[in-house]
Amino acid sequence: MTKAIPAREKAERLIKRIRNLETTLEGRKLDEAIRYYLPHPKQEEFHKAGALYRIRALLGANRSGKTTANIAEAVAHSLGYRPWLAKTDPDYKVKIKVHNRWLLISESFGEQVKKVLLTKLLGDPDTGVPGLLPKWALESTKKNQQGIITQVKLTNGSVISLNSYEQEPRLFEGDNPAWIGFDEPPPRPIWIATQRGLVDTNGPCWVTMTPLREAWFYDEVMSREDVWKANVDIQENVGFGITQLAVDQFEQTLSDDEKEMRLHGRYFHLVGLVYSEYDAKYHRINRFKLDGTYGLWMPVDPHPRKPICVAWDVISPS
Repeated sequence: MTKAIPAREKAERLIKRIRNLETTLEGRKLDEAIRYYLPHPKQEEFHKAGALYRIRALLGANRSGKTTANIAEAVAHSLGYRPWLAKTDPDYKVKIKVHNRWLLISESFGEQVKKVLLTKLLGDPDTGVPGLLPKWALESTKKNQQGIITQVKLTNGSVISLNSYEQEPRLFEGDNPAWIGFDEPPPRPIWIATQRGLVDTNGPCWVTMTPLREAWFYDEVMSREDVWKANVDIQENVGFGITQLAVDQFEQTLSDDEKEMRLHGRYFHLVGLVYSEYDAKYHRINRFKLDGTYGLWMPVDPHPRKPICVAWDVISPS
């Protein structure tokens, strides 16, 4: 006869098994954090749009999850699949050749690349924050003269090159990457140089950004019908990475104009142009003919490499 196991011993065994499973789960979350990535609806739209659009632009408020979406998509393109989706999901596989070489570019090496992109990609051992690149996928890294990692090689042969807008545009001319991810909008010369590099591969390109600067991007890229674009509000990340209390406290520090950009992800150079400061009673003047007492001026600001700026002014004698 089989000896019956006392109820207390059964309970102890069950508790031990649960603790072992919890330890295993915590380890997996550290080693393969991307499998547990849960995108909010706008992040999910961003990922799915890659099947239909070559260029994508996700404009987000501060702390809206835009950079996390950028790095998750970058890892997916390096691996050839999106680990957080089920294998039966139509967007699980990324239609790109693996292994591949790609560029991930942001504003500066010291602040953005080191403190933001590399932390999201490889994690931060000092704080225990896991990176989205699975540990088993990392083969080696290379550093620049500043001691900052600028190249990450995966075990499948894919190579990630991390670059900065601090570099000269000509340095991007010779690259032929499989795809490019921008964190924050690039200066126009760098955008043109990198797009030339994508001509050979016709590879995908995406930009995740808080629209603080580079107004040209709004005028030239956001207006194109072949570009996918969306705004993500800070509220859309509540419950996914931040709390409502934190958002409320942050909002109290902002002016009305800053809220448009930092809470709602709308272009800063448009704020105040019409609905905030313009008043037709004071700022609009009816047409009238000029007589000889008015001065007509055309100042020109020439530049050998940038567009020449020209303005026309009429100055009243008074």
